[in-house]
Amino acid sequence: MLLMKNRNPASLRMPPPECKTSVLRKQMKEKEQGQRQLAGTAMLLMKNRNPARLRMPPPECKTSVLRKLGRDGVIPGEEPETGQAAPAASGVQNFSFAQAEAGAEGKSDLSGEIETAMETNKPANEKTTASPGDSTAPAPGHGPLAGVRILDLTRLYPGPLATMLMAEMGADVIKIEDRISPDPMRLYPPFIGEESAGYLAVNRSKRSISLKFNEELGQEVFFRLAKTADIVVEQFRPGVLSSIGMGYEEAIKANPRIIYLSLTGYGQKGPYAQKAGHDVNYLGYSGIVSLTGTEKGGQTLPGVQIADVAGGAYMAVIAALSALWARERSGVGQKVDVSMLDGVLPLATLQLAHYWAGKENLPPWKLPLSGGLPFYGVYKCGDGKYLALGSLEPKFWKQFCELVDKPEWVSRFYAEGEDGEKLKMELTRLFRTRRREEWIKLVGKADVCLTPVLDLSEIERDAHLKERQMVIEQEHPKLGKIKGVAMPIKFSRTVPNPPGLPPALGEHTLEILQELGYSEKEIRELIRQKAVYIPRGK
Repeated sequence: MLLMKNRNPASLRMPPPECKTSVLRKQMKEKEQGQRQLAGTAMLLMKNRNPARLRMPPPECKTSVLRKLGRDGVIPGEEPETGQAAPAASGVQNFSFAQAEAGAEGKSDLSGEIETAMETNKPANEKTTASPGDSTAPAPGHGPLAGVRILDLTRLYPGPLATMLMAEMGADVIKIEDRISPDPMRLYPPFIGEESAGYLAVNRSKRSISLKFNEELGQEVFFRLAKTADIVVEQFRPGVLSSIGMGYEEAIKANPRIIYLSLTGYGQKGPYAQKAGHDVNYLGYSGIVSLTGTEKGGQTLPGVQIADVAGGAYMAVIAALSALWARERSGVGQKVDVSMLDGVLPLATLQLAHYWAGKENLPPWKLPLSGGLPFYGVYKCGDGKYLALGSLEPKFWKQFCELVDKPEWVSRFYAEGEDGEKLKMELTRLFRTRRREEWIKLVGKADVCLTPVLDLSEIERDAHLKERQMVIEQEHPKLGKIKGVAMPIKFSRTVPNPPGLPPALGEHTLEILQELGYSEKEIRELIRQKAVYIPRGK
């Protein structure tokens, strides 16, 4: 949910049915005339970073990046929920649809491209596995979701993370991107080679097909896929897909068993349903931002996108699999409405319960679990690193006091007010007497709930996370070794395959068309009409 602009809700009304064609033609004309600039947001993302790690593709790579994403007019830049154009990434030259079309048609002829694609793609009945130089499609058939097919129309962060989690539980996830406006995450810095690190992080183990969403031939491919699928996951603003004929009502005509999950910021109904939003907005409405901060610094943002991940991605997985289980009993699919604002609100369950019980609206630094208790907080060590103290129960606090040779503190477990603040200051001075590693060594195996606060550079070296295999490393045929966060659930019997590599745009278009029974002649026509995108050599 990065890079969405605030819009006037009045300007987001869906056109009446009789206006759809003219509106779509106008939008396409505007796209061809408009130039894509993601510069402003890209520069914001790059502030206070290490320039060496955030470099854009070097100048000589600009053309190849654009050709890879933009051949036959495929240029990213759509705002996902409105269809409005977003600005183009810094370091990527302005590039129009007309230029892309001219460049593509000047480089290859249609017949040669399809013949090359037919020759180099494996037959539809031959399985593909992730290996250097070959297709990045995951090996099929393992994991608790083996046999489940998911059509992934989501973009950016929450939806792609949700579908990747299900892909790495064994589902056949087909990432479907509009060939005019593919997933804009592909152009967000930082980059590994020419690939967006963010895109690589949340799109493993999927296959990719690229269609023209707002034209009949592209939609025909989508509905053929829908007939074979169990779940559709989409992340557009309410009404957008319905306005072009790809909504839930159309999908259930193709497949009454389909589960059609819509993931949005505010849900399908309600006063905010058509409002644009980001993680920060959902956290603001949920009250979570008001629960985060310090007395000196005031309210602040969490360091990760909680609403996108916990309220969006995780809730989408729960919702999809719940609906799948319901369908196994009823035989009928359904529409599922997942709102990130709704999904993040349960994270404040305990705080709301405490408020409703006492009707006291305390600032975060006075709440028990966010700064109010001396024995539950974060403390700075002598070397500038931090420790997390969570001795929330008397037995842990007693052992901690004995460990640090402060037996007189044991009776102060319930310290409040002035005495509580005094105990915090004493703990602050104590922790600054040693380096973080010295404190960890002192603790040893003692059961006191005192742990290091790791920074991002330390996570992959942590012995426990290593043994849990929570950081994976993959060999990419073009990028070398790439790292990612592993699927966090371990299964004893239905063990999934190792993750597949993230797919290039349209990498499996031809393979999937063949699986759907399209003939070579039909595929040629789809390419000629630019209803699909098939990369050269695929």
